[in-house]
Amino acid sequence: MPRETLSFESRADVIDFLNARVGAEVVRDENGRAVGARGSYVMHGRSYFTDSETHVRYRVTDPIRALVGGVDGRVRIGGEVHCLDPETACRTPRASYLVPEGELTRPTHIQENGRNGVSAVFHSFFNKTPFPFPWARHGTNINMNVQALPSTRMEVWGSIHTPPNPPWEPWGRGWGLPNERNQGQHSIESAVWSAFDAGTPEWRADAVCGFGTLNDPDLNAYGISTGNGPMNTPVCGS
Repeated sequence: MPRETLSFESRADVIDFLNARVGAEVVRDENGRAVGARGSYVMHGRSYFTDSETHVRYRVTDPIRALVGGVDGRVRIGGEVHCLDPETACRTPRASYLVPEGELTRPTHIQENGRNGVSAVFHSFFNKTPFPFPWARHGTNINMNVQALPSTRMEVWGSIHTPPNPPWEPWGRGWGLPNERNQGQHSIESAVWSAFDAGTPEWRADAVCGFGTLNDPDLNAYGISTGNGPMNTPVCGS
């Protein structure tokens, strides 16, 4: 799938491109001019595109349009830009046939319920923004809905993962989150952060995998696993 807008001299060149790439059948008018293309395809499994800058992974739902329209749904024909994505009218950075893989992740929040109305939420978070400078903060935490007893114990740990080089060979390198424990507290958090430098592991990270344990007279939960980030599922597991 092209990362930059493709350029063609004419519609006929687009048809020739499709014919060469996917074996499309050329549709011709009564004068023998190429006016369209048609074909079929079979998809085994799913097709994906990964943004090399943000490391967000997208599922490709329309491979033929993606082949021509690329990441934003645009194609240039005879010097004029055309939009192949009527769903968004090409007003968004990514075409509608690229669906973020956020729906297929290890849960970001898990609520555990105990006795006497006591509950706790285990959560992993993944935050990254380039504005006004590269800033990243990733981690995991536990929060109870009541004040903890003196005997209540919590522990959190986990890791962030950076993409391998070259991209998307199996997983990448894991960088540990600090292993933290407390007693008599109703919350705990372990996190890492990075500011200004876009080359740090924290900025390059594409997943955070968190684990937590809570021991309380009314609620016991061991090794609760949560995840976040665009590569949550392949790295942390579903």
